[in-house]
Amino acid sequence: MSSIVDVALKEVGYVEGANNANKYSAYFHRPPESWCADFVNWVLAQSGQLSAILNSPSCIAIEEWAKKQTGLIVDVKTVQVTDIVLFDFDHVGHSEHIEIAIGGIDPKTGLFPTVGGNTSNDNKKAGSQSQGDCVAQKHRAPSLVRCVIRPKYRSLT
Repeated sequence: MSSIVDVALKEVGYVEGANNANKYSAYFHRPPESWCADFVNWVLAQSGQLSAILNSPSCIAIEEWAKKQTGLIVDVKTVQVTDIVLFDFDHVGHSEHIEIAIGGIDPKTGLFPTVGGNTSNDNKKAGSQSQGDCVAQKHRAPSLVRCVIRPKYRSLT
């Protein structure tokens, strides 16, 4: 099995079809939909870790599930590689988007790197961060984070 980060990074540049049609939702036999959570679950499935978080297309449901588990939610200041990060970009009081952390917070910039689906490419300054059209590598501010999930990944050895 490939590592979570390797699988996620190989998908950077993927662009959805018309009306949110995408291979990640299709993999789970779901209709075209907002697909950030489908992307994260697809990456975990390809890495042999699908059971690490709730397999749901809903960021809100994933957050609610994680909060009911023991020890999965960690402080954003400790974000690290393979953590699952839920965002509230518009400060609406619930999760709007989900991505995979591929590093910790850079002390120089204060940002941390992620890979996410259904977001906008960094070259599109006006693009939606939670309803974009592609898989992109991002550098996110901790102030945008709703919660960080540190899954209990199972050993594949």
